[in-house]
Amino acid sequence: MLNEKQMEAVNTLKGQVLVVSCPGSGKTTVIVNRTKKIIDSGVPSEKILVITFTKEAATQMKARYEKLYGKSNVMFGTIHSICFQVIKMAYGYEKNDILLATEQWEFFGKFLRGKSDTDNVEEFVKTYMTAISAYKNSGKTIETFNYGECEKGLFIETLREYETFKNRMGKIDFDDMLLKCRDALKDERMLSYWKKRFSYIMIDEFQDTNEIQAEIFYKLAGADGNICVVGDDDQSIYRFRAADSSIMMGFPQKYPNCKTIYMSTNYRSDKEIIKRAGMLISNNTKRFKKDFLGSREDAGRFAVTCADTQEAQTIGVIKKINEYAMKGSPLTETAVLYRTNAENQMLITKLVKYKIPFYTTENVKDYHQDFIFRDIMTYWRLATGQEEKGDLQRVLNHPTRYLKTEAFKNCRFDIESMKKCCLNMQNAERATLEVMKMYREVKAMEKLKPLELVTYLIRNMGYRSFITSYCNFIKRDVESAMSILDTLIEECRGFETMDEWEDYAKEFAVKLQMQRRDPNKNGVCLSTFHSSKGLEWDHVILINSNDGKSPFIKATTEADFEEERRLYYVAVTRARKSVDIFYLSKKDGKDVLPSPYLTEMGLLPGKINTQKKIIPIIR
Repeated sequence: MLNEKQMEAVNTLKGQVLVVSCPGSGKTTVIVNRTKKIIDSGVPSEKILVITFTKEAATQMKARYEKLYGKSNVMFGTIHSICFQVIKMAYGYEKNDILLATEQWEFFGKFLRGKSDTDNVEEFVKTYMTAISAYKNSGKTIETFNYGECEKGLFIETLREYETFKNRMGKIDFDDMLLKCRDALKDERMLSYWKKRFSYIMIDEFQDTNEIQAEIFYKLAGADGNICVVGDDDQSIYRFRAADSSIMMGFPQKYPNCKTIYMSTNYRSDKEIIKRAGMLISNNTKRFKKDFLGSREDAGRFAVTCADTQEAQTIGVIKKINEYAMKGSPLTETAVLYRTNAENQMLITKLVKYKIPFYTTENVKDYHQDFIFRDIMTYWRLATGQEEKGDLQRVLNHPTRYLKTEAFKNCRFDIESMKKCCLNMQNAERATLEVMKMYREVKAMEKLKPLELVTYLIRNMGYRSFITSYCNFIKRDVESAMSILDTLIEECRGFETMDEWEDYAKEFAVKLQMQRRDPNKNGVCLSTFHSSKGLEWDHVILINSNDGKSPFIKATTEADFEEERRLYYVAVTRARKSVDIFYLSKKDGKDVLPSPYLTEMGLLPGKINTQKKIIPIIR
């Protein structure tokens, strides 16, 4: 049974329609029923195009339609699938002309190898791949594009070599597909064919459209075509991929005669969740103003917990998971969400320890493979006479000692050999003093327990400061590295010997691999805010809800801050029954503030400072 606004969207068939849909408002139901209504009005099904932004969503929508109404010739697809059809007709492209993901990764991996000192090469490569894709979809010039975390010179060089690589291969990528489709539709005969081919167009998730995609949509629809766009500007969270929420906001200006329909009833969440989420997002200024309504009778619940440490927060989360399970809720109905993927390390440690099943929406990296744990183990081996090849070279400048690694190329951890390597260096006296100091420090670790050894590295050798400078040098997020260090500090408290810790790390790797292989998504879901979009659970737990995480520390512009608020809004609105929010009171021994969003939602008292930023008052 459709409500009044849903019926209005379904029955408005002609012309241009903008459907603004809040979370849980049944937009998929509307699109499916509207498709049937168009067919019932006498339009051949093959003339209807329904575009979604993922292949999975398109498949699900088609299956849902066919389950209700049977087979049809409606084209349910992604923007790339329709663009491929256009360029196949225009230029003769075939599927084997499209660059494979493996070929793309191979190019970027080889070209960018050695261009950074980072241990996390995969993340480094991904950063440049994402940025180049965003640039091609943005419609901007090299001069006006925001390079984000990429170094401008390397970005331009990588882009140039990537284009050369594709030309040499005779292939195009998915971004080229859009650009070539746009160009093909500049031909009037080609455009006329496709406009006749699809006389009714519906676009889902329109808030995530970019400039190139919008241009294609508008060409296909024409100035007075039948185009219906559905989306929620409050859930536009992909600016880093060149998505632009202002395109949806500008739809009524593009089509002055369009009909705007607000679907404001949330069928997913309980009343309290809808209320608090509405209070949060109303602080954004560049949005369609909405009234949020609920259909569920239950009040739902919000709970806020302040934790003194990451360890305390993690234990609190584990208790919440067990609490819901004890009340009969399946583990699959609980999700733990966080701003960045690095924040799940300590939680995963505890889930593995307590044998609580879980799965993740992103690839989980074993933090024992990170440079920090490897450095710790390397120092232990050197201190206890278990040196392996390359150990000395690995930590020679971890922390920085300004010793040329090349001079110690084949050297072992032996004081006389190390001093001999210093003789040919420019400042031999200073280098000799450095290696003697290093030798004394390493030997002092010989009988230390795990926590004592890590504490010695931090306090006596300045290892925490080194992490900061090293991450800045290799352009890696400092916060993620510090999170790993904090996880390791808490983890090592449970071991009496370094051998025990090393054995645990090996066992952990096996268990983590087993979790990765679970295809059934059994257990608690761990997800970033971004990857949670489109999903829903009875119980949602948000961790690290501190200023610097939400909003993220890298947010600087008004557009950044509005997107960060939208991202938190998306996370909150994934919940049906309850939202548990955890934040820290201290980090690295220093006081830290909770997220201002907690005050905006009325969960914490607050005041406004001179910069008009809400500062939560903690009592």
